[in-house]
Amino acid sequence: MFKSGDTVLYSSEGVCRIKEITIKNFGDTSIEYYVLEPVFNNRSTFFVPSKNEKLTSRMHTLLKYDELTEIIKNSADNTWIENDAQRKEIFKSILSEGEISAIISMFKTIMNHKIDIENSGKKLHKPDESAYKEAQKIIYEQFAMYVDISKDDVPAIILTQK
Repeated sequence: MFKSGDTVLYSSEGVCRIKEITIKNFGDTSIEYYVLEPVFNNRSTFFVPSKNEKLTSRMHTLLKYDELTEIIKNSADNTWIENDAQRKEIFKSILSEGEISAIISMFKTIMNHKIDIENSGKKLHKPDESAYKEAQKIIYEQFAMYVDISKDDVPAIILTQK
């Protein structure tokens, strides 16, 4: 499905380039891997078994700039989940799956909640703040592939695409 040199969004790790497709031998078993290097953080390398459907399902082709802005325009701001544990699990699942439209909707939801509570002098809970920053990173990296932006500009981009 993917080939060496492709750029993909890999789960919550962000935008990665497939450096190579390699085979590793373990005794009598040979396993083919995608070797992923993050584009914006080259301190890590990820080996994703090409036959592992669960892990390869977290690899997504990058959207074009117009597709990305269209998803932002059309994505919903979901209802805030009051139960902290349930909300944390849902956010974790969304980030793990790496589906950009779900990440954008989640980001919008957290961003709007953040704006609401900051007007009351409150702050986001730590897990919500972590999910917010992780989603912001993923969205930023998608945009940064096409335009020169700062990570701090992501909320403004989301707000102006309504």
